[in-house]
This record gives sequence, structure tokens and C-alpha cells, in this order.
Amino acid sequence: MCLEREKSGFFITSKRVKLYYLIWEGPMEGVPVVCVHGLTSNCRYFCALAEELTKDRTVYSYDLRGRGDSDKPESSCGYGIRCHAADLHEFLTWLDLPAVHLVGHSFGAAIIVYYLTHYEAPFVEKVVLIEGGMDYPPHFREQIAHSINRLGLCYHSLEQYWEAMKKIPHYHPWNEYYEHYLRHDVEVKARGWVVPKTPQVAVYEDIASLTQLSLNDLLPEIRQETLVVRATRGFRYPKDYILSPEMAREMVRRLPRGVLLEVPHTHHISIVLGKAGLSAQFIRRFLADSAAGLRGKRVIM
Repeated sequence: MCLEREKSGFFITSKRVKLYYLIWEGPMEGVPVVCVHGLTSNCRYFCALAEELTKDRTVYSYDLRGRGDSDKPESSCGYGIRCHAADLHEFLTWLDLPAVHLVGHSFGAAIIVYYLTHYEAPFVEKVVLIEGGMDYPPHFREQIAHSINRLGLCYHSLEQYWEAMKKIPHYHPWNEYYEHYLRHDVEVKARGWVVPKTPQVAVYEDIASLTQLSLNDLLPEIRQETLVVRATRGFRYPKDYILSPEMAREMVRRLPRGVLLEVPHTHHISIVLGKAGLSAQFIRRFLADSAAGLRGKRVIM
């Protein structure tokens, strides 16, 4: 299992922000992948996907500032998409890989779009944008309110925490990847109290930063082959999409080399954190082969 081959470390940015990262090692022949997670998430969000991708290549993932075991800067301009793009740039520079693919989920996809259009990145070969990378719908904050509110809760014990998490519909059916990810999301304090590691202010500042730019206007500048991955189930109810069919098609229309993959029976979380299935296999195939013949096309698994 990929979880058993996990290695970790810390990288310190030029601004003295310490970022925690993971490595899942795979064959050296494949171009490595660097994964960027979403607003209320952490680096272990990609463990199920890494299980599939490490059959061909090494996979990296890191905790954004303010998340997981990375540093939590003080509020006032310590967050925002520009800060995260700068962190990604420094992390990639530090890795010093001759070539790399980028995979982002939700806000992580937005960070990648901003990074590719504001930094020189000729070594980035392919891009995968999962449920993100475009201007979010007006009600986006309401859609993820439960995830944000979760960060303000504390629990008497790990047992109480697991009981609460297993009741959340988004985490059904429960699997070892959800448990691995959610355990990294909290820390155990004195007397056994369990509290989330991510401060809510980090999420609020990141959301606010997205109102200051248009991601849609940046998409035509991305020159890499780009796979847009969309879940076909709504988040809170059937058509409560984070990335609607219309938005996804517009993304692919704007991307010079875009391909759309729609994955049935998945929602915003399970499309990555559920047990790796056909979507992970297609992403693996996309990274291994040219998608020129699929440019502008829509693929339904």
C-alpha cells in the first residue's frame, strides 16, 4: 500500500515559512507529480491517487501554509492565492526537477492556474485541474460552510472525533484514505482534547483573495496539456456543483490544450479521496500519453 511507502520532510521558504511535504516514491523513469490540495484540506488528500500514480512515477504533496504541519503565519496578508503561488514556485525550485506534472484539487487547482500564468515554468509538462481552477460560483462559500465550520470544533477524544467524521455524508463509504487524511487534520492537546490544525482565518483570507482576480481570464494563457476533471454529483444535493457542466465546458473552451473528464458517482471530495478507481486510472494514462487527439473533447468514464 502507498501509505506504507510514505516519506516526509520540511522545506523552508525565503520568507521563513516552514512547509511540510510528503513523498510517495515510484519508478524514476516517469515524470514526477506535485499535488496541491484545497482550502480546508492537507497533503494527505492525495494518498488514494498516489496509490495509482506511483505505479509509474514519484508523487509529491505538501501542506499549504496554514494547513497540516506547515507553519501558520499571522493573519494580515499571511495568506491568499499570491502567497500560495509563491510557495509553490519556491518548492518546485527547491526540488529542482528537470520536468514535472502538476495536479491540483479545488483551491489547489486555482493556485496552479495562478502560478503558471505568473511564473516562468517551462519544466511543467502537464496539468490536471480537479474540481477547480475557474471562477467559483457565487454561493461557493455556502457550499463549503460545513468544511469551514469543522475547523472551529474541538472534541473530547479521538474516539469522539472519529465518530463525528464517520457521520458526515461526504465521507461515505468510509475507507482508510479518509482516516489517513483526517488524522493529519487534527492534533491531540492536553487531556486528550482533539482540535483542527487549520485556523479558519487562513481559509477566509484565501477565499477573499479569489475575489481580486478572474481565474477564467487566466486560462487561455496556460500552454500545457490540461485535464479538467469534474464530479457529476452535487456537493450537498444532486445539482449543487462546485464545477457545473457549463463551467467545465467553458474551462475547456478557454484552455488552448484542454480535455474534460467527467467522473460519475463522485462528488467534490470522493473524486480524489475515495478509493482510486477509473478516474485515477485515466489521470495516470493522461500523464503517460499524449492527449492531442482528445483536445477540446469531453470524456465520460
